[in-house]
Amino acid sequence: MTGLDRAEALPPIRAVVFDVGETIVDETRPWGEWADWLGIPRLTLFAVLGGAIARGDHRGVFDILRPGLDIQAESARRRAETATTWVNSTDLYPDALPAIAALREAGYLVGIAGNQPRETEQVIASLGIPLDLVTSSSGLGVAKPDPAFFERIADELNLAPAAIAYVGDRVDNDVIPAAAAGMLSIFIRRGPWAYLQALDGLPAGTTEIGSLLELSAALAALEPGMDLDPDPDSASLRGSCPLPQRSGATPPLLAARCDSHGSQAKGMHRGTSTQLGLDSP
Repeated sequence: MTGLDRAEALPPIRAVVFDVGETIVDETRPWGEWADWLGIPRLTLFAVLGGAIARGDHRGVFDILRPGLDIQAESARRRAETATTWVNSTDLYPDALPAIAALREAGYLVGIAGNQPRETEQVIASLGIPLDLVTSSSGLGVAKPDPAFFERIADELNLAPAAIAYVGDRVDNDVIPAAAAGMLSIFIRRGPWAYLQALDGLPAGTTEIGSLLELSAALAALEPGMDLDPDPDSASLRGSCPLPQRSGATPPLLAARCDSHGSQAKGMHRGTSTQLGLDSP
């Protein structure tokens, strides 16, 4: 679906919801620390993890390397002895906070929703990142790729699914089920899941980005004629297409589409903010 087609057929995107692992969070450190804890060379764990991902179940890495391991009990023991958390502030990808800030400045609601334990929703609370929604599979009682997971996101935001863009790195857990639920799927190509699953190709019509800093331009390109200015009475930007200010050049395809349509992304007033949570293996 082109930007013009979408603008005519669907409501404007009003919210952007992010997956967690390898979307906003680099999981290199926590996986490496698991290798250290289990006495496995990091290269070995990373390599077997890649193979497990390719086979469709990344949790199988523990079955392969430590058969019979009760991962839940081991996780609890590890937390008790080391007070470690799956994610800390240093694990955020460098583009995560600037992307969230840019989207909120543009007027979008911004949320985080991933397959994660509820306890990790408190990990980044101390950072004070303003969000309009934070939820988890544990909190919702349903996990991706179940369609109910995405339905609950729409309910929490009080929006139609078509007004929500869901950003994730996995084709199976993010792109396909979010689109099936009626959301706009945005695929970010980074992390092992993304590179391995993309080898089989992406579903037709999937929007792909290489950095979260490309989101604002991607949304603008998909919604020609929309206004980034949250003030509906303001005509100062109407009909133009300002691309987000960031380091590096705007992706040529997005720039070309934006220039050809003279477009901007529709924003909305931001609601009450909460804090985001993070997932674990």
